[in-house]
Amino acid sequence: MKILFLLSPYIIDPLGIGYLSSEAKRAGHEVFLERPEYVKEDLSRFDIIAFSLTTGQHLFYESLAKKIKLYYPDKIIIWGGPHPTYFLEADSAIDYIVRGEADTSWPRLLKDIEAGVKRERVIQAEPLVQDLDDLPMPDRQLIYKFPENLNNPLKNILTSRGCPFSCPYCYNGSYKALYPGQKIVRFHSIDRVIAECKEVKDHWNAKFIFFIDDEFTMNDNRLSDFSDRYTKEVGLPYHAQLRIDLLTPAKAKLLKDSGCKSVTFAIESGGEKYRKEMLKRNMTDEQIVRGAELLHKVGLKFRTENMVGLPYESFDDAMNTLNLNIKCRPELAWASLYQPYPGTPLGDLCLKDGLFKGNVNDIKGNFFEDSVLPLPNKRKFVNLQRLFGLVTNFPWLRWVLPIALNIPTNRFYGWLYKTWKVYKYDKKLYAH
Repeated sequence: MKILFLLSPYIIDPLGIGYLSSEAKRAGHEVFLERPEYVKEDLSRFDIIAFSLTTGQHLFYESLAKKIKLYYPDKIIIWGGPHPTYFLEADSAIDYIVRGEADTSWPRLLKDIEAGVKRERVIQAEPLVQDLDDLPMPDRQLIYKFPENLNNPLKNILTSRGCPFSCPYCYNGSYKALYPGQKIVRFHSIDRVIAECKEVKDHWNAKFIFFIDDEFTMNDNRLSDFSDRYTKEVGLPYHAQLRIDLLTPAKAKLLKDSGCKSVTFAIESGGEKYRKEMLKRNMTDEQIVRGAELLHKVGLKFRTENMVGLPYESFDDAMNTLNLNIKCRPELAWASLYQPYPGTPLGDLCLKDGLFKGNVNDIKGNFFEDSVLPLPNKRKFVNLQRLFGLVTNFPWLRWVLPIALNIPTNRFYGWLYKTWKVYKYDKKLYAH
């Protein structure tokens, strides 16, 4: 069969689609990738149209599916990815909704479709693949089809799956509920990781690798083995993500010695009590600052992730988040505007308490544009999000913030935020 994935422009490699494409090709199918505007072309040659989507994108892709079904009623349309995993409501134009990791359910569904077997509309999550080395390499020929992705010197690799934590603003708790009794955090072998790194270096123009694992350093022995082999066999600079309260001097040294140039960690809120009680992030301000100083000591640049506009957060609380970031001195501090995703504990609290009176269709497509919560002095929260990184790097700007935050939200602030972030990524965090 001929399978077409439709996907909006991306910067981060869509490895999920890459894995599914490899599975489909291994079963003898042909796989193609195009932008959504490709629906203006003739789709008659395809058997299946597939989407992988996140919450906030779903209305756009639902409209797209309806348009396709209108002109091509015989085409089978499949939804997968984070949004359909947690929200099963979808227009009748969508024939199948695939939940969870689809490494086994996807090829099984394709086999049934090819055989003319009608399945239930919702394809439930099947047991997780425990030995990740059983999976094929992601189909990078597909995901690097477009020149801007092929020529991007930064390539993404996933060395593990699953997050050990269940933060209440995230769907990870619901994700774990899909797989009761199963091991959620799983790893590729170091042999497989090194082989994939060599592939992107030798064949896909990689000059810098971003390991997009939720927590790259959680296994000490594995990090030690990786550090030794990566230095000798790959040698590219890289970026990784970690929990700052779990960082130790030994881990920091292993990262630095193996070629790590920068890392990301989340602070989320500068209020220690709020962070522990509302966000369930059991780390102190002292641990965060001490971890940041450790990164400075070994010479690792870092990015911090934060949220403003959280439920029951005062503007003084948001300013405390800014002040804690200033103490940490990151290369880049970015802040998002909290979104109350229904089905997460914190999102459901917003619904229960009447802070959010909408539904999933009201959630924004990304968390950098606006808030759906009725924030007091909302303008100040939105402007702080735009100016957060710049003020963190130039703390003296705090003295003009009272004026800057009260100016109506404007395009210049949005441009400033994006420009500063891109500059820091290209010239500092991911420089090779």
